[in-house]
Amino acid sequence: MKMNKALSSLYNYLLALILLMSASGQIQAAQTDSNWQYFFGGYLTTTAIDAETTSYTPIGDQVIEIDASFSDLLDNLDYGLSGIFIARKDSLSINLDLVFIGLTIDQPPATIEVTLREHEFYAGYAMFKQIPELEVIGGVRYIDQDIKVTTPQPQLVIGDSWVDPFIGLRYLGPINDSWNWLLRGDIGGFGVGSDFAWRIDAGATYRFAKQWEAAIWYKILDMDYETGTAGTPSIYKWDGSESGVTFGIGYYF
Repeated sequence: MKMNKALSSLYNYLLALILLMSASGQIQAAQTDSNWQYFFGGYLTTTAIDAETTSYTPIGDQVIEIDASFSDLLDNLDYGLSGIFIARKDSLSINLDLVFIGLTIDQPPATIEVTLREHEFYAGYAMFKQIPELEVIGGVRYIDQDIKVTTPQPQLVIGDSWVDPFIGLRYLGPINDSWNWLLRGDIGGFGVGSDFAWRIDAGATYRFAKQWEAAIWYKILDMDYETGTAGTPSIYKWDGSESGVTFGIGYYF
């Protein structure tokens, strides 16, 4: 049931990709009298996970350690896709990031299937005149986790979803005429969703045509989340990090 939900989300994401790309020419023609600029990118995402999650079982709360390292990445990764949309005018940017990740991890005697959906909506503002490429960013991050653990014992299906506010900085400054830095750091949660969360991105973009850009960056997202009461079905904890390399292309219009 939950895997069907993940596949449905993946299908909707791919459909949105096609619709946005096919509509880009129409948007570009319509913005003749507008100062808004738009960017859309589609990317492949690799992910390693080092985390502990806690959930209720009839015999007591169970701690599950998830260790999906980079060395086992090709065996673990079922899919990893992300899309980024940016609308920019003067010093203001409006940003939407969508991430879909599916992993299957063999940890004998268990097999763990992890489905992650991480979506961000945030604004950026370049408020430093001396460094116009540096933006203050702030927004919300929606997290949805589905975890299915299959063992010789009855199957365990756990997960939760929550929303984290976050604030941070992003730098998209030039290296040379074709290359640009892609740097970002933020903190969030603040007890609203996670107790605390932080994210760091580091990479670069390469403009290989007037309106086309390639990008590669390394991302770490760490979250400490807890909800419910220990010893009851309401308990769910996630304490750990995701890290990986994302690469793909984007289009300015």
